Amino acid sequence: DTVQARMQVSKQYAGTVDCAIRTVKGEGGLALFKGFTPAYASAAIENTVLWTIHGLFLRNLVSSNNEDSAFRKATLGALSGFFSGSAIGPAEIIKVRLQTLHSVAGTTSAVGPLHVIRELWKTEGIKGFTRGLVPLWMRDVPFYFVFFGSYDLALDVISPEHGANPLHHAICGSFSGALSWSVVFPLDVVKTKAQVSESRKSMFEILRETYRFQGVSGFYRGWLSAVLRGAPANGALLLGVSASNQVYDALAGTES
Repeated sequence: DTVQARMQVSKQYAGTVDCAIRTVKGEGGLALFKGFTPAYASAAIENTVLWTIHGLFLRNLVSSNNEDSAFRKATLGALSGFFSGSAIGPAEIIKVRLQTLHSVAGTTSAVGPLHVIRELWKTEGIKGFTRGLVPLWMRDVPFYFVFFGSYDLALDVISPEHGANPLHHAICGSFSGALSWSVVFPLDVVKTKAQVSESRKSMFEILRETYRFQGVSGFYRGWLSAVLRGAPANGALLLGVSASNQVYDALAGTES
């Protein structure tokens, strides 16, 4: 994730491997874990909000016999993504600023989340923690539309009865994660640049500047890192969700 963020905001790296090697050589192996605390907080908040809202939608808006279309489930996923995206904004800003301080500002001294929070509050106040919120929404809403829709379709292919085999859920989750990141990645680039920019820029200003100076390829810098991270992470996520549902069903005395 650190490599992805650095690739997005800096042109000094030739590629994913080059970025990883230079980061480790210049700052040590632990540099790859910069922003770990806010990243962990962001993931916890995102998944708590996402699956809570998504579960409420499924229980109230989707038929119990699982016959609703993948499009309907994808739409509910997109709506859930709006709420989860709204919740993770501040943590995302802190995370990417910690990850990119060396690449953007050339900072070599160790700083932590509290330092970033103080500096952001001092320079921009509460508004600073809303940076990149629009591109974050623009990323997460279509991300979860594609994610839940493709996951449901993939599960239909390899397990038409949506059976209880956790491996099927992990495979479909990995596929959906890689596909979703590929679709929305340009908006993730815009989101990251908006959150680390010294001046407050609109999404459209960042789009124009990126295309002007880097062309279309500028919107895909760091894509490989996102897919290499997103596929196993989302596979593990769906594996965990599937296993948790089975445990809950067993404890509740109901069939899966």
